[in-house]
Amino acid sequence: MIFTKCFGYTKLLFFEGFGLKAFSCLAFGILRSQLLMMTAKFCMGIFEALVAVWSMCWIEENAPPVTKTQWMSLGVLTAVIGVGFGTLVAGLCSEPLGYYFAFEAQSCALERFDRTRGIHEL
Repeated sequence: MIFTKCFGYTKLLFFEGFGLKAFSCLAFGILRSQLLMMTAKFCMGIFEALVAVWSMCWIEENAPPVTKTQWMSLGVLTAVIGVGFGTLVAGLCSEPLGYYFAFEAQSCALERFDRTRGIHEL
């Protein structure tokens, strides 16, 4: 909390994490080299952690004190719903479209979110 209040970069880091995760998802969907795919998957995890950590820091800084617990709960719930929805899409689409479709679709969704709500509001 002290770090985020001192430096105030939570929103920037949160949306940078979205953009970098989108890039990593796209790279994983496009690449066919096993080593490069593992590197892209590793980066996906790093940037997903960046989003998870900084989103909670942003909530800590900006949520009204009365509803802060609800905001935190919704932040965690959206992650769970996202994983469930992503697993469903991947399961339904992997046979006809290939495993990489889910990663490319996720990349498009993350990039769209990053462009429409991210940097423009900083």
